[in-house]
Amino acid sequence: MTAINYAKYENKTTRQLSVLLDNAEKRLHKEIELVEYLRSKILESVKPTKYNFVPYTQSEAYKIGLEREKMRTPEQQAQLEKEVQELINKDYADEL
Repeated sequence: MTAINYAKYENKTTRQLSVLLDNAEKRLHKEIELVEYLRSKILESVKPTKYNFVPYTQSEAYKIGLEREKMRTPEQQAQLEKEVQELINKDYADEL
C-alpha cells in the first residue's frame, strides 16, 4: 500500500476536491463490492454440501429386501432366524 500525498490536495478548489471525493467513493464502493463477492465465493466453497438423504424405508435396498423376504418359505425364514440367533449368542471372547 502506498502512502497518500496529502500535500497535492492543499491547493485544490472545492469543486476539484468534490470530484476527487466522488471518484474515491466510487473506487471504494467497487472495492467493497469486490470484497463482499470474494467473501461469498469463499464461504460457498467451504460450506458443507447438503445431501438429499433418502429414508431407509424408501430406499431400493429396503424394497429389494422386502421382495426377497416375501419369496422365502417358512422353513427358510426359520433357518435364517436360527442362524441370526446363533450369531448373536456366540461367544466372541476367543477372537481377541
